[in-house]
Amino acid sequence: VGMTGYVLAINNIGPAYTAAISAFFPAYGAALATVVLKERMRPYQWAGLAACLAAVAVLGWTPVDGVPGSWAMGIAGALVCVLGWGTEAVVIDWGLRNASVDDECAMQIRQTTSALTYALVILPLLGGWPSAVAVLTSSAMPVIALAALSGTASYLFYYKAIAALGASRAMALNITYSAWAIPFSLLLLGSMPDVRGVVCAIVIILGAITAATDVKALFGHGEKAAA
Repeated sequence: VGMTGYVLAINNIGPAYTAAISAFFPAYGAALATVVLKERMRPYQWAGLAACLAAVAVLGWTPVDGVPGSWAMGIAGALVCVLGWGTEAVVIDWGLRNASVDDECAMQIRQTTSALTYALVILPLLGGWPSAVAVLTSSAMPVIALAALSGTASYLFYYKAIAALGASRAMALNITYSAWAIPFSLLLLGSMPDVRGVVCAIVIILGAITAATDVKALFGHGEKAAA
């Protein structure tokens, strides 16, 4: 549901507005986690999350004169994306509290459900199977498969982070992908970042680390270890 809303938003309002709006899914997820999971974040953690999200929005914000489709449909899609991605992390965190489910099993269930939903519902509804078959037989398939493997590894570690840190902190760290894209683009594509990109990347990473770190628990653990 979240990814479908994301693609719908891009198709209607473009990637810039979509990236800026969808970047706020950790804020919604953190608020939901405080209600459903009783997670508590300290004021400095909320401040770190706010700084991180603001930098993500600035990094993805490149205003355009017009939009390719319906503004209302695009905003609705972006909000569906926020609800889907934020709710996913909270539901996974809740499920992982059952001792009989670990993060690998949770991800397998998630990915299988997602694949079946796309194959049996979304692609037939949108008439997308011909395009999917064309991609499978194209020369780009090895690169796409490599990207898919990278995405699978990313999701596996994301779910491990949810299990270890909780939904709120894991989402804050997960959103740093927008910052890490900058050095990878430089190394792999030779794209030189501008000053805005470098500053936003630093703010995103530092803000996410602040949001994910419980200073009291961290120093308390260190004191126990020293003792």
